[in-house]
Amino acid sequence: MFRLFRKFLFSPSFTPRRFINYCLGTLSKKLFHQSVVWGYPWHLHIDPTNVCNLQCPLCPTGQGREDRPKGMMSFEHFKQIIDEVGPYLYELDMSNWGEPILNRELYRMIEYAHSYRIYVSFPANLNRISDQHIDALVRSGLDAISLSIDGASQETYSQYRVGGKFDRVIVNLKKLVAKKKELQSETPHLVWSFIMMRHNEHEVEQARQLATEIGVDEFRAIPVQADMAALPLMNADERLENVKDWLPTSSDYVRYGENSQIEGQLNDKGVCPLPWSYATINWDGGLAPCCAVYEKEFDYGNVVEEGFLKVWNNKTYQEARRAVRKNGKTDSSTICAKCARNGFVPF
Repeated sequence: MFRLFRKFLFSPSFTPRRFINYCLGTLSKKLFHQSVVWGYPWHLHIDPTNVCNLQCPLCPTGQGREDRPKGMMSFEHFKQIIDEVGPYLYELDMSNWGEPILNRELYRMIEYAHSYRIYVSFPANLNRISDQHIDALVRSGLDAISLSIDGASQETYSQYRVGGKFDRVIVNLKKLVAKKKELQSETPHLVWSFIMMRHNEHEVEQARQLATEIGVDEFRAIPVQADMAALPLMNADERLENVKDWLPTSSDYVRYGENSQIEGQLNDKGVCPLPWSYATINWDGGLAPCCAVYEKEFDYGNVVEEGFLKVWNNKTYQEARRAVRKNGKTDSSTICAKCARNGFVPF
């Protein structure tokens, strides 16, 4: 607990209001076990778009699913959300089900969020970005970008990033590094994110070396995730079965099963803390309890139409929090209850 308080007290995003909000949310969850949260989340996902230029097999967007209409969030709706929630946020992830760079308002959104001193980041496949937008990206104030590059050759990379061009990504990455140097900017922090899978694990060290040569700030090898849209609806055995054809040989990069080395987000009582501290807003304003929830039918409301706080503490969200506290042992039909019955999603 003390470590967490230090994290929030000494964050560059610290303000007294943010810290008080964090404490209120923590008290609501840990001390009073409330279904109503005294305050706003401190971490938020806002999805600029659920459109993507790739067809990754374990992503619902890549699979062509239509459980949520496709579209782009407008700057006006983004501003409306940030004006309400921004003073309380420490962190904002500008992504969920699409390629954020495809929304041409993205850089304006980042600048606006950054004006509230929020730490802003997002992942990107970097296949489609112009020199002009690379310049705008660096100037926007973006704090970090996670680059989805799962290989060190076209043959390997394209097996999962279907439709992607490895050489194009590397050219754009080099331009991004060069632009940072030109503008003498320490941000965005560049992370090469390499999902470890059976077909690419032999190239992980080659990719790590290439990242160093280019000047990427950090390289991360991360475990492969099962079908992302179905995660809350599957138990651990079903997730393992779902992803078995992609699993690498090393158990260090397996999220599911007895040999998993991956630590999830569950607290020491085995309860997911996210419904009290974290939320995801889709491009259309639909509020989901976390980034693992894909279907629009599982939204708890629409923050553009109703306002964030009204949805955050509505009857459905309260029902979901009660179900989470009881590990799903209720008759609730919320997605949080379904996820709890399946042992929670191991992020």
